[in-house]
Amino acid sequence: GETTVDIGSATATDLVGVVSLSNDAPASYLVGTTTVTWTATDAAGNSSTVAQVITVTPLSKASAKEALKELKAQKKQLKKDLKQDMKALQKQEKEAKKDFKQRKKDIKKIKDKNERKRLLDELKQEEKVFKQLIKAEEKLLKDTFKQAIEEIKQLEKEIKQKLKAG
Repeated sequence: GETTVDIGSATATDLVGVVSLSNDAPASYLVGTTTVTWTATDAAGNSSTVAQVITVTPLSKASAKEALKELKAQKKQLKKDLKQDMKALQKQEKEAKKDFKQRKKDIKKIKDKNERKRLLDELKQEEKVFKQLIKAEEKLLKDTFKQAIEEIKQLEKEIKQKLKAG
């Protein structure tokens, strides 16, 4: 059967600037070897090519089972990493709250009413921005985790389908 392959991407540099970078890769690959030709063309119309060899080998039951085992371990590690990262973020937030509280106490000791109000307003704004940053960081962590887990689940699904197909 045919399979899709992530062949990566190429880069090219040129003194007059690269205008295009293309390849002749097929949408899917059969078991065996396929040569993909990458072509870079500069602003002056000069072009250069390079070959990339793609080798697709059949999936053995043993290697498929090993891959599934590895993917399961990766999911477990991702969950552990997310938990650690969230704890670190919570610790950072707790320490910052303590710092904001102390700074607020210190500001309240200032005699000049206008200066005190200005500094308290600044501190309030800083706290608001910090809370937004923490929420954004939490969302980024969770979204990155979800995306990685989805990619692993997709790989697991593909491997299981190939195992069923024989």
